[in-house]
Order: sequence, then structure tokens, then C-alpha cells
Amino acid sequence: MKLFGEEYCTTGWRAEDVSVMKPNWTIERCEEWLQDNEGRIQDRLTELGWEVLDSLLLMEDDDE
Repeated sequence: MKLFGEEYCTTGWRAEDVSVMKPNWTIERCEEWLQDNEGRIQDRLTELGWEVLDSLLLMEDDDE
């Protein structure tokens, strides 16, 4: 859901991404894990995203 404006820098995860870290899991198990943890992943990515924006904007201010 867009509140306003365009979205930038979106990211997503697939079961295959999880299977790289858990090669003994089936793709179905990886999908289930992603579904079970989707909210926590989104929350953490948002937190880290704000930190990155802050750091980059501070660097921008230093350049001006």
C-alpha cells in the first residue's frame, strides 16, 4: 500500500535465499519459515533502512 509518492529501494526474499543458509531444508520449509517470520524481517529491514538513510544523509551534509 502506497501512502504517497513512488517507492524506491524495495527488497524481497525468496525460499531459495533461505536455502543457501539452510541447505538441508526443503524449499517448502524455507517458504514456511519466511511466512512465519515475514513481519519480523520487515520490521528489521525497516529499522536498518532508516539507519542507512541517516548515514547517507549525514554524508551528503558533509559534502555540501
